[in-house]
Amino acid sequence: MQYNVNINEKTVEELFQKFKTNDLNNIINNLLHDALEKKKGKIEDFFGKVDYVEDYDYKSLRNRNESID
Repeated sequence: MQYNVNINEKTVEELFQKFKTNDLNNIINNLLHDALEKKKGKIEDFFGKVDYVEDYDYKSLRNRNESID
């Protein structure tokens, strides 16, 4: 898939120097992939860290006749 993106020339030059390549497409693909991987791990950080109340009855809350207004 192809997109047109406007990027500041100074930023592009800094990217070329940092990644030691002139392939902007490859640089942007790698940066986007890394950003997605970083976000993906966030939910997994909570596994095993949430405390539950043993006597909490979520089913009883479904049958309430009270208005939330």
